[in-house]
Amino acid sequence: MTARRTAIIVNPRSGNGRTARQWPHIERKLTHALGPLTSKLTETPNHATALTRNALNEGYDLIIAVGGDGTLNEVVNGFFHNGVAINTKACLGLIPAATGGDFRRTFHIPHNVDQAIARLKNATERRIDLGRMTFQDHDGVET
Repeated sequence: MTARRTAIIVNPRSGNGRTARQWPHIERKLTHALGPLTSKLTETPNHATALTRNALNEGYDLIIAVGGDGTLNEVVNGFFHNGVAINTKACLGLIPAATGGDFRRTFHIPHNVDQAIARLKNATERRIDLGRMTFQDHDGVET
């Protein structure tokens, strides 16, 4: 992967709180593998979306989610504002840190942190399809 300005979005509550305990160790390994990075820890639901948007608007072009499918969902939503991509050249990475992991399994991302970091370090960028869905309530208001 080419050198990028990296922001890490961490859900410390993922993995039943295990991520909070392991984060200092994971952060050191990521810094060693990828170089300088900025990390932001989520504090509330949907915070990862806001943190991701802020990072992209500040010029970060590699966003790595540390958490599970819920965290990843919020981070992906942060790549967009009003349905428009904030930075079409930005990349997404994942360090799995949860009990589930449908996305991780689908894309064969190792659950082991060291293996996931090695894969991320040596990754080749590729596009994946993304759908956008909106809903209307019974009054016809988009939600």
